[in-house]
Amino acid sequence: MDASSNNQTLKKRHVDCSNDEASEEHQLSGKNNLVNPIVDVSGYLNLIANGLDNFTHGLAIGASFLAGPKVGLLTTFVIFIHEIPHEICDYAILVNSGFSRLEAVKAQSSVSLFGLLGTATALYVKSVDALTASTLWILPFSAGGFLHIALVNLLPELLDRRTNLRDTVGQIACVIIGVSFMAFIAVL
Repeated sequence: MDASSNNQTLKKRHVDCSNDEASEEHQLSGKNNLVNPIVDVSGYLNLIANGLDNFTHGLAIGASFLAGPKVGLLTTFVIFIHEIPHEICDYAILVNSGFSRLEAVKAQSSVSLFGLLGTATALYVKSVDALTASTLWILPFSAGGFLHIALVNLLPELLDRRTNLRDTVGQIACVIIGVSFMAFIAVL
């Protein structure tokens, strides 16, 4: 009798442990829990800098349409082309800093609304001189935020990894292509 009661106690403990493990797995895979609950500050810095950057893009689009439809369309096209790789990079930064994929998409989508706010601001002000004077501080702040993210968070990560020659050449080629695009756009 003593052996059977011990056996029943062991079975009960095994079932209890199995249920605890199952409930822990359910909690970890639940909709309300994050994959990685710790988000690095670089993700939030990226969102702030990206919001300011999108606001300045909106200001540029609105101001360029005030200058004329041809200038407005060209500016919109150039910013659109610039934003495609930029948003992919921002998404990667957010995921790398601890956001889930869905959270990164939601954050990027909400931050993109600052572009509309910038355009509305430019069209409301209706004066390029007043627009430039009132937003002079935004450009250096957003540029500084992106430089901080690139130099403090991304560059050390690239330098720290053990990469082969092909990856290194690819990274250098991407930098050269990016600078070439900026030079080409500056000439326009």
